[in-house]
Amino acid sequence: GVQTCALPIFKTALEPVVALLRKVPKKIDWKDIRAELKTTDFVQRVINFDKDDIPPKVKDFISKEYLENSAEFNVEAIHRASQAAGPLALWVKSIVEYSQIFHSIEPLRAELESLETEEVTLMEEKALLDEKV
Repeated sequence: GVQTCALPIFKTALEPVVALLRKVPKKIDWKDIRAELKTTDFVQRVINFDKDDIPPKVKDFISKEYLENSAEFNVEAIHRASQAAGPLALWVKSIVEYSQIFHSIEPLRAELESLETEEVTLMEEKALLDEKV
């Protein structure tokens, strides 16, 4: 079981995991965390989590409440306290940071797509002009 002294750290590590899985921008109480851990597909849901589908409110909540609060949500300290909770804390940090980067480059991806479409059009026009010449 979880050592009593490690319980606050364990809870801090798992609150954002459950918030992500449930897609809710709020602190999760210990009863709900335990219920999630007891589900047979908990690990599968973490592994198969769609990192591209995190609601902005949930991402902002986790960033402000956990990732920017390094005194309380310290991945290294969590890992030292719990070999099980450490990787989950790292997962939260990584998945939210990935999502922020993914969405910040969205305009760049759209621009690239537009340029590729434009390139195809120009190549077609060139082919037509070459035929006429």
